Amino acid sequence: MTATVPAVTATVPTQTTASLPRVGSFVAVTLAAGLAGGAFHRAFAVGALAGPVAVAAVVPVLAVAAFAGVARRRRVPLLLSVLAWAGLWLAVVALTLFRHGSPDVPAVLPAVGDGLLNGWARLLEVTLPAPDSPDLLVVPQALTWLAAGAGAELVARTRTTLLPIVPAVVVFAVGVTLTVPGPGSNLPVAAGLVVAAGLLALYRHAEARPSTTAGSRAGSRAGSRGGSRARPGSAPVSGSFPGRAVIGLSVAVLVAAAAALVGPLLPPVHGRGPYDVRAERAVSLYPRATVSPLDEVAAWLGSPGQRLFTVRTSPPAPASASASVSANIQLAVLDRFDGQTWTSSARFSPAGRRIPAVSGEPARTGEIRQDVEIDGLDGVLLPTMDRPVRLDGTGLAVDVGSGALLSTVPLHPGRRYTVTSAPQAIPDQAVLASLRPATGADADAARYLPPGLPDLVRDAAREASTGAGTPFQQAYALEQYLRTNFTYDRTAPAGHTYGHLSYFLTKNSGTGTSEQFATVFAVAARTLGLPSRVVVGFTLPGGPASTATDTLDVHTGDVLVWPEIDFAGVGWLAFYPTPKQGQSSGGKVASSAQGESTDREQRVGAAAAVPAQKPTPLPPAPPPDRHTPLSVYAGLASGGVVIVVVVGYLAVAVGAPVARRRRRRSARTSRERVVGAWHSAVDVLAGAGTAIPAASTPVETVRLAPAAIGDSGRASLLTLANLATTALFAADGIATAEADTAWFHEKQLRTRLRRAVPAQRRMMGRLAPSRVVRGGRHR
Repeated sequence: MTATVPAVTATVPTQTTASLPRVGSFVAVTLAAGLAGGAFHRAFAVGALAGPVAVAAVVPVLAVAAFAGVARRRRVPLLLSVLAWAGLWLAVVALTLFRHGSPDVPAVLPAVGDGLLNGWARLLEVTLPAPDSPDLLVVPQALTWLAAGAGAELVARTRTTLLPIVPAVVVFAVGVTLTVPGPGSNLPVAAGLVVAAGLLALYRHAEARPSTTAGSRAGSRAGSRGGSRARPGSAPVSGSFPGRAVIGLSVAVLVAAAAALVGPLLPPVHGRGPYDVRAERAVSLYPRATVSPLDEVAAWLGSPGQRLFTVRTSPPAPASASASVSANIQLAVLDRFDGQTWTSSARFSPAGRRIPAVSGEPARTGEIRQDVEIDGLDGVLLPTMDRPVRLDGTGLAVDVGSGALLSTVPLHPGRRYTVTSAPQAIPDQAVLASLRPATGADADAARYLPPGLPDLVRDAAREASTGAGTPFQQAYALEQYLRTNFTYDRTAPAGHTYGHLSYFLTKNSGTGTSEQFATVFAVAARTLGLPSRVVVGFTLPGGPASTATDTLDVHTGDVLVWPEIDFAGVGWLAFYPTPKQGQSSGGKVASSAQGESTDREQRVGAAAAVPAQKPTPLPPAPPPDRHTPLSVYAGLASGGVVIVVVVGYLAVAVGAPVARRRRRRSARTSRERVVGAWHSAVDVLAGAGTAIPAASTPVETVRLAPAAIGDSGRASLLTLANLATTALFAADGIATAEADTAWFHEKQLRTRLRRAVPAQRRMMGRLAPSRVVRGGRHR
């Protein structure tokens, strides 16, 4: 009767101990799922994303814990549990995200289905950050819910250590992939996942064999009190759970902090940025079947009084920048020429509230806000100043490369939208004089000319650029050549084919609209190796510097076509070869042209005057900042400390037992060799997961040995125990043969445990902090 009392009382704390690690595992899965959903913070505003992700990370875990049970083994069938938390998701999402439907589908349940089926595709097509639309937010919400539910089911139904965190890692990878061009970084989220994985591993290890731990300790106490024999089986590694948790969590936090600090310092692989799957998904919505705006220039100039739209502009910030930016309004950017027609390679994507910057272009500071109301403008292209950065309106699409805007529905009078643009500042003369043409596939496409180029165009380019030293000076000379040798006439015939350009350059004509001036410049620039394109837009009433807050009506007579050249380091620069309206004599215009600001005229004139006989290379990149931030040193130091600690810990855990065993086996006396063999056997048992109190006698140690060693292993251990007792207490000396026998049985026991105990358990036992710190207490 006395022997059974401790065993009964030991079962009570066993269940309590089992509950705490299980709850901890559920909490770790919840944290991991929430962090995985947080990877979408680059696509949505944090305030809009936090609520749906938090609910999705918590509710399914609570549901699975309620169905599966935290401290009991009774479980609901897996299929029923999955159907329950999936149905719960449908109820939650219908009452929260889709309580008012979605922009495309007003009914609740159809809107949920539409979001699940098409939300991911729309998220790939919209610029980031995306609008806080329910059909887009449902993507991270549903994925987070799935990661939390699947991870909780794995916690409740398996004994694996890290498998429950795999769904969250997969969702994190999906979130990173879908939000590559968004602002911010996911390194802190990844660091948080490392911490969550460490917590999960600790709790899963603690809950793996809780009953055997209690049983071993109860059996040890029972054996010491009543001499009864306990058979606990294999027990977990010695050492308390709180101690292991503190050490493991500390290491995980250090690794995560080092990754978060050192990660941004790592260079991209082979100089490449991250792969963006959105580049494969963006859908070209350009209205190729409609009339090109370039073909409408002559018609608009023929009836110049028709109002196309109204724009209310706000001055740039800072206001002093207004003199150094081009404030013309663009409508279409055309960069492909086949000898007959200029078209666009634009790939329009539905626009979010912010439009990302173009890679490789310098940052822009001044901003101009435009509130636009459509009147007589038709089609689907929307007017805007160069480089829109923020939008406010519905049904908007943008080509990030050119900054062109498009309406997803045909325009109609009264259509309104708001654009905030960051027009390109005009570089100073030193930068202009040193510019070189851009390189790359896009630049090569912007140099292409189809067969059939008229000799007149090539000759005009050669004549205009004679004496020009740099690529920028060549473009400037071509601009001045057209501006001063030809006359603007709004009544000139329309057309921009090779034939029209050839006729424009003949002495019989010599007149044209901005359509001919811009297209001749673009084609001639390509013969000089300069990547070019043409832009159809409008000048603001009052001139290109009209950026004061005012409401301006833009009419058909304000239309202007201008060319642009792509220069490395600054992007596309506008040129203005179209002169102002000629005098009645048809004389030449000497200075500024249509669309050109006074500041631009002065800067490019000064840059053109810089003497140079050959292209001047771009100025070297500024040297890196020598004042490295303290955080960089802290991150590198933390990473170094973590590496040293981890490598040193592994070296001690692996090498110390080998060194101890060799030292014990080569002891000076046979007595020391026998005792060393016994201590080595005890270390083997402890490393295999058997909890052996430090004060245990050899006989008590034999009783605590796991059943997995079998009869032969127990016989070897018993022989070792007898030899060790003799060596410790017998007055007679120990023969060399007895020492050899002791090490023979130690080897037999080691071999038996190696076969009987899984390698994972033996490795965990060897790496456990309690074994590394106290493993050598038996010298």
